[in-house]
Amino acid sequence: MLKPKVANLILAAGNSSRLGQPKQLLKWKSSNLLQHCIDTVKEVQSYSVILVLGANYQEIISEINTNSIHVVNNKTWQN
Repeated sequence: MLKPKVANLILAAGNSSRLGQPKQLLKWKSSNLLQHCIDTVKEVQSYSVILVLGANYQEIISEINTNSIHVVNNKTWQN
């Protein structure tokens, strides 16, 4: 039997305006929230992992490990 091709999509493009800093980079255990999410999703056997970033793209991308995931920069994240 063939396994279905399932992709995991992580939506993390918001600017965390009420928090005042990128929520994605809040410390969580030995890393940050977004890296914890990425690591957890990678444990699931899936076809691919796609991460969508937008606000604070440069700051966030420099703080996470993007090995074996696809990263999309949504430049119109406000919409």
